[in-house]
Amino acid sequence: MATTFAALPLFICARSLYKKYSSQAQGLYDGAASATGDSFRILRKAETVLSHRTSRIVLVIERCSSSHNYTAVLRTAEALGIQHVFLIQPPVKDAQALVDKEKASTIDNGCGQEFKYDSDGDLVEVIDKTSTRKSWKRRKEVWVTDKEEQKKHAAYARNACKYITVHTYDTTQGCVDSLREFGVTDLWVTDLSQRAEIIDDNIFGDPNKTKNPNNFSVYPKCLAVVFGTESTGVTELMLELADKRVYLPLTGFADSLNLSVATALVLQRIMLLFPEGGVDGAMSEEEKHDHRIQWYSTLARGEEDKKLYDEALRTNLHKRIVLLDDLRRCDEHRTGWMNKKTKKKIKVKYNIKDDESTWKVGVDTKKNY
Repeated sequence: MATTFAALPLFICARSLYKKYSSQAQGLYDGAASATGDSFRILRKAETVLSHRTSRIVLVIERCSSSHNYTAVLRTAEALGIQHVFLIQPPVKDAQALVDKEKASTIDNGCGQEFKYDSDGDLVEVIDKTSTRKSWKRRKEVWVTDKEEQKKHAAYARNACKYITVHTYDTTQGCVDSLREFGVTDLWVTDLSQRAEIIDDNIFGDPNKTKNPNNFSVYPKCLAVVFGTESTGVTELMLELADKRVYLPLTGFADSLNLSVATALVLQRIMLLFPEGGVDGAMSEEEKHDHRIQWYSTLARGEEDKKLYDEALRTNLHKRIVLLDDLRRCDEHRTGWMNKKTKKKIKVKYNIKDDESTWKVGVDTKKNY
């Protein structure tokens, strides 16, 4: 009898856990999970995003020299559903390594001087803030501004890389060789010369041909679109290796665009020129599942999520998930990011409990908290 009572709490605990997980899963199986408030909402979003991912178009960036453009391009590719990005001599090869390395700091002594320390904590420079000499100001700006911006962009790049596949190369030839091995059949290089073709309905040939996305004699089986550095574009070698030179027609006095802007406009125009079903979701089921495993692990917040997502993978839950019709977040979830210190101040100011969401403050006060 004593054994029975001793085992009873364990049984109740196990049954409650079973009910919790099974009820959450059942809500998703039945398609009853909504875009808000459901434990599996993030998996629905992940599966919806994955359903639009493509490997038919890949992005190539050659010698981008601006860390700002670098991170903007990565975010653009991810937002448009481009899974593979090939980088030649990028400004940040290992984003996490740069974040870890650039840990130097400055300390203001309150007397018009700043002390600069390296990552080992050694004093390497004293900056006189009271000096009017331009050289001092320039040295201060280079370290305080440029280095901090580089650290921020490295962090942004690291976050953007969570859900796309980035391939990095030291040489143009090595990248092109890998592109051919990857399966790229057409290499299009953006160019402003008179030899470049306009990206319009005629870029694939006769626009009156049958709009069949699987007609590989018309539509590339796998297309790589190459963008060059901000100042001079792609290298001569890349132009020689290209199957086609293309450009986006402009009608203003400016004949070129910012790299990240050009990338977004060109990629979207090319994607829209493919027939329906030609690019959107063009990825093998095997590759999708590889990304699914990686994404579920990345998206898990804590052990409870990890158990749920592992179970979802084990039971092939993705085959029964009802995809979202709209990937935009609900209004109550669309809030500005804030650090822990600011969030704590907001909660104290508006008397918000720990289990309440800070977005409620924004609703009540008309502020973006």
